[in-house]
Amino acid sequence: MKISAISPDRFHWQSQNMASARNATGQRYLQSPTNGWTFQLFVREDAEHAFVALGPVTLAGHQGDRPISIEWHLSTPMPMEVFRKFCVLKGG
Repeated sequence: MKISAISPDRFHWQSQNMASARNATGQRYLQSPTNGWTFQLFVREDAEHAFVALGPVTLAGHQGDRPISIEWHLSTPMPMEVFRKFCVLKGG
């Protein structure tokens, strides 16, 4: 899965490869605004670091299939330190 911060309150996340807009796994994400499913976002830099809880997210947009690229809106903006670690524009 590929992840990156777009802004302090937006996060790009890529589903598992098997998730499709046509199967139950993909529909769980894509229909979450109306199907009762809720999601929490946890991220970590790598296996050496602990997960950081970013809290509840709602679907902001999606594209593609197998995997599905999803843009999540964070209910609470992430701290700037976390944003810098996961920002797509970070250096190096």
